[in-house]
Amino acid sequence: MNRCIFISFLVFVAVVRTVPVALTPPWGLNTWDAFHYWVDEASVIENARSMYTLGLTALGWDYLVIDEGWYRFSNNSMPINAYGVAIDEYGRYLPTPDRFPSAGPFGKSGFKSLCDLQLKYGVTCGVHLISGIPMRAVYDKLPILGTPYTARDIATSAPRGSPPLNFGVNMTHPGSQAYYDSLVQLLASWGVRFIKFDFSFDAEEVRGVSLAINKTNLPIVLSVNGAGGVEYGNMWRIGDDVWDVWGDIYEHFGQLPSLVTLEFPGHWPDSDMLPLGRIGGLQNVSSHYGPICTVRELNCDASNDPNFRYQDCCPRQSRLTPDESQTLMSLWLITRSPLMFGGDLPQTEQATIALLTNPETLEVNLKGYSPNSISFIDKDYAIWQSLHEGGVYVGLFNLRDVEAQALSVKFSALKIRGNTCKVRNLWARKEIGTFTFQYLSETLSPHASELISIYGCV
Repeated sequence: MNRCIFISFLVFVAVVRTVPVALTPPWGLNTWDAFHYWVDEASVIENARSMYTLGLTALGWDYLVIDEGWYRFSNNSMPINAYGVAIDEYGRYLPTPDRFPSAGPFGKSGFKSLCDLQLKYGVTCGVHLISGIPMRAVYDKLPILGTPYTARDIATSAPRGSPPLNFGVNMTHPGSQAYYDSLVQLLASWGVRFIKFDFSFDAEEVRGVSLAINKTNLPIVLSVNGAGGVEYGNMWRIGDDVWDVWGDIYEHFGQLPSLVTLEFPGHWPDSDMLPLGRIGGLQNVSSHYGPICTVRELNCDASNDPNFRYQDCCPRQSRLTPDESQTLMSLWLITRSPLMFGGDLPQTEQATIALLTNPETLEVNLKGYSPNSISFIDKDYAIWQSLHEGGVYVGLFNLRDVEAQALSVKFSALKIRGNTCKVRNLWARKEIGTFTFQYLSETLSPHASELISIYGCV
């Protein structure tokens, strides 16, 4: 989930992680696109099991991140406000036992049992956090673990979240770092090894989380949406939420060329989740999970409008066409964005599973390096390259809305030596042939693409 974006081009990493992590772009599943606020334990288990049985974990899809809302009560009698959340005696969020029964009475056992179960499928736990401290803890003046301070002492008046459930914290106060230390330590004790830190408006808070992670001496990935991500995150969002609308994908062709220059092992520009498969939340959840659908009154039939970016309460298979889905994957792969699948795997079509489990295309993200944009003509085409041992990966993208076209790339424009090269189609997993001086693609439909490997040049 995303509401705020900050990008800094003066990059420095002020907190060196004591345990190396995210040396390649992280891959996994995030619950937001499919479940929004109302994911439950059964859905998490089913998706972890599917990651294993469908072969994703064997390919390196490691993480399952429970996104925003795991601490919100789903009982209709509980309002969606500061007191409709579960926290412990030190003001730290807990999973609500109505949706996560293994958390035990009052959620006191946390995600420990659920994380242990996920590990049996080769899946590592992750959670979403809103920056700051719960409003409920501030109003109740709860103590900060191991300090003489209370939540009210360290809180600012700045609301965080949508709806706002947190206040920011004043990182110049000595109790603020102690709060983040205790919060991260609690998550780590459950088995959490991925933290998505959202609604970040203060880079110093992100620095505090990074320092707290260092103190655990554990390989915890820090994903940041907002201020401080570039400086302190292992992955950091570059733009707004991406949904199953072509325009959301298209805008990345203009954003990414300057941002990929900032990536290095442990530090990845994040293009957002992959809105593929079965997404769109839960329908008619007002009868069980709260009033969110009836409040929004969204029109699920508006799917005929390609520009309608609806989110909640409209469960569906992604509205992206097969060509657009492949283009989305190809761009994320060749630019080395983290890959976080947004769909509900048990209800996702096989064609989408095939996009996630092609070993040759996944190697582009895993083994490519120094990606850069060779050419970008607005509303026409884009060409990307990424080096690999023995050659270069190339992505060819038809950005036209109505016209098909073939695209060519001259070998002299690539970072390779030689005039005659072999070319392999990575999505089709087959050799195309040997070409001299340049490669000319097949005719690409509107919004379609090719992802190829050029190698063996002489």
